[in-house]
Amino acid sequence: MLNFAKFTLFSMGLSILSITEAFAAVTAQQVWSDLRQKLTANRFQIRVTEFRKDDTLTLSDLMVSYDLPQAEGLGSVSLTLETVQFVDNLDGTVKIVFPDIMPVTLVLKDSIGGAVDLQLDVTQSDLEISVSGQGQDRRYRYGAQSLGLKLRKLLLDGIELPETAANSMLSLSMIRGSSIQGKSTLHQFNQVLSLDEFAYEANIAVPDAPTHFSGKLSNFSFTGNALLPLSVPWTSPLGFIAAGAQGNGNWESGASQSAFSTVKNGKKIEYSTQTAAGSGTVALNKEQFLYRGESSGLEMFLLLDTLPFPISVSLSKVAADLLLPLAASPQAEPFGFGILLSNLVMSDMLWSLFDADDILPRDPLSVGLDISGTLKILSDLFSPDALTKFLNPKYTPLELESLSVDRFELSGADTSLSAVGEFTFDNSDLKTFSGFPRPLGKIEAKLIGGHGLLDRLITIGLLSNNEAMGVRMMMGMFTVPGVGDDVLDTVLEVTQKGQFLANGQRIR
Repeated sequence: MLNFAKFTLFSMGLSILSITEAFAAVTAQQVWSDLRQKLTANRFQIRVTEFRKDDTLTLSDLMVSYDLPQAEGLGSVSLTLETVQFVDNLDGTVKIVFPDIMPVTLVLKDSIGGAVDLQLDVTQSDLEISVSGQGQDRRYRYGAQSLGLKLRKLLLDGIELPETAANSMLSLSMIRGSSIQGKSTLHQFNQVLSLDEFAYEANIAVPDAPTHFSGKLSNFSFTGNALLPLSVPWTSPLGFIAAGAQGNGNWESGASQSAFSTVKNGKKIEYSTQTAAGSGTVALNKEQFLYRGESSGLEMFLLLDTLPFPISVSLSKVAADLLLPLAASPQAEPFGFGILLSNLVMSDMLWSLFDADDILPRDPLSVGLDISGTLKILSDLFSPDALTKFLNPKYTPLELESLSVDRFELSGADTSLSAVGEFTFDNSDLKTFSGFPRPLGKIEAKLIGGHGLLDRLITIGLLSNNEAMGVRMMMGMFTVPGVGDDVLDTVLEVTQKGQFLANGQRIR
C-alpha cells in the first residue's frame, strides 16, 4: 500500500503540474478547457461544477481520479479540490486563484479492497499565479509567502485513526519561481524556483513503536529543463522515457537538518544529521543518466539505548557522481563513477570502543575514488522485452571495453594508499580468464605507513601476530620498497598474452 501511495501521489501531482503549465492560455476558459482535455486524454476522470460570472470562471467540487491497470493490482487514486478560480485580467493574462485553506482528499485502494483515505489541508498565504503567452508559448510566474500541507484525518479501511496516532505537516516559505513552456512534438519546460525554507514533521503513534521524524532545508534554488510526451504513459516509467521524456536540473541549498526517533523492542533509537550546504545536477534521457552531488559540513549523531554513550561523526565534504549509458549502441559509450568522503572525524568515545589507549593516530579519515571507461550496451533498457532479458542469468546485457582508475586515495591513522591504472578488455576472449573478458593494462599503487599500521593493530589486539605475518607475506609478494621510510610500491600488469605480472615478476 505504501509503494502504491507513493506512485499514485507522484503520478497525479506531476501530471497536474505539467499539464497545467503546458496548456494554460490567455483566457480563463481556454486555460480550463485545455487542462480538462489533456487530463481526459491521459485517462483521468473529471467531475466538476463550473460557474462563470463576469471575468471569473469558478470550479466547485473538482474531483480528478485515475484508475491504474487492474492487472498490476494497484487500484485507483482520486483527488478533490473544493474551489479553483481562473480570472481574466485586463492585460490579457490569466490569474489562478486558490482559497487560503484547501481541503484535499486522497482515496487509495488496492486490488484486495483495502483503502487509505487521507484528508489534508493545503494552506497558502499571498499565493499569486499569473499566466501569459503568445501562440504556443506560455510563461508562468508564481510566488507566495508560504505554502503548507497538514494531515487532517487518516482512515485505514474505513477506521479513523485518532489525531494523536498520526499527524504530519509540511511547509514552504517565500516561494518564487517562473516557468516557460512551449509545445511542438513534446511539451517543453524551463523552470526556475527558489524558496527560503522547506520544513516537515510527522509523528506516528504505532503501538510499541512510536516514530517521529522532521527536517528543514534553507535557501533552496533550482533551475531545470524538461521535455514530456504529449500523451503521458504513467503506468510504464520505462515507456515514459522511451516516449521521449527527458530532463535536467541544477540545485543549490544552504543549511539543512533532519531528525528521526523511534522505539524498537522497548529500546529507543535517535538519529539526526545536519549539513552546511549542498549542490547538485541531474540529467536523464533514453541515452544516458548523469548525477553529480555534494554536501559540505556534514554531521551525524546516533543515540541507542543499547550503547552507553552517543555516537557522533563529521565529514567536511561528501560527493558522488555517476554517468551511465542506457541505450543499445554498436559503439562503446563512456561511463564514470566517483565518490569522495573527506576528513571523516569520529568522536573520542567511538574511537575508544577499539582503541582505548590512543594507539592509533586520530587524524581524519578520507577516501576518494574516480573511475571511468567505456562499455557497450547490448540491449535497449527501454525495449518491451528488456526486463525478460535482464532477468535471464545467462544473458549478458553489456560489454566492458575499457576501465581507468583515475584516482584512488585512502588515508587515515597515519597511513595512506593511492593507485592509478588503466585496462582494456577483449570480449572475444572469454577463455583466458574463465569467462571474463581478457584484460590488458596495468595499475600502479603506493602504500605509506602500512607496516606501522600493522604494528599498532597488533598492539590494540585487532590483529594477532600470525595474522599480521600473513599480511606482511602478501605485501612482500606484490610490492617492492619505495623511496622513504615504510613506503611500498607495486605495479600489477596483465600482458597481451594473458600473463599476470607483479613488479615484472610473473605470478600467473
